[in-house]
Amino acid sequence: MVVAADGSTSPAAVQAAVRGGKRTTPALTVGAGSLADSALIVGCDAATTDCRLAVAEQLEIDELIVVASSPDGEVTITAYHQGAAPVTRTARMSGPDDRTGQAAVEDAAGQLLGGPAAVSGSGGDGAGTGDRVGDAGSPPAPGVPRGAAIVGIGGGVLLVSGLVLWGLAASAQSDIDAAPTATPADLDRLAALEDDGRTYAAAGNGLVITGAVAVVAAAGWILWHRKHAHAQPRLTPAIGPGVATLALEGSW
Repeated sequence: MVVAADGSTSPAAVQAAVRGGKRTTPALTVGAGSLADSALIVGCDAATTDCRLAVAEQLEIDELIVVASSPDGEVTITAYHQGAAPVTRTARMSGPDDRTGQAAVEDAAGQLLGGPAAVSGSGGDGAGTGDRVGDAGSPPAPGVPRGAAIVGIGGGVLLVSGLVLWGLAASAQSDIDAAPTATPADLDRLAALEDDGRTYAAAGNGLVITGAVAVVAAAGWILWHRKHAHAQPRLTPAIGPGVATLALEGSW
């Protein structure tokens, strides 16, 4: 989530940081309030790293991106992630109409969230500079839900079992075609073969259909999970003049 450091942060700088971050992290969202607002609700000093990590934990987000701008046009973008040193990028943007400056902020945010796998930085109240470890800012690759895996594997087993029974039915049909019919015993044996063939075919049909449905259902489950893995609703604290609110954000 991207948040402004405080009320003096340029909204244009925040939006530019969001655009740049979404190049590598499409699920990036914008906090409804500033970091200072959220820290006030959490009850900590917004200037410290521990507080910023506490805000991220309270908001249940993996990474908090704080954007600050100064009157001289310097924009500082800092990423806070549990268990890692803060990482910072800076750019200059003279004003909301500074297209070159906006592009510089976008590039800085994009590098911050999708940089090479190296780190240098320091914790404490400030923020270090350098590249991050791996791509901690990007959303984790959606995994396969355990239930979907079980359904898919079970469906595959049923499908294979059904195909085996189809093979037995085909073999039984070959025996039927070649069976002699000269004596009553031959006819009895032929009737038994026909019963076996029908049983194999019916059981094979049921297993193949059930297995195919299970495999398709598992595939749909996995696709749905990957599409909605990062669309869970979240509560974001926000404070305005004379009012404190909690904003429910997400997509359905």
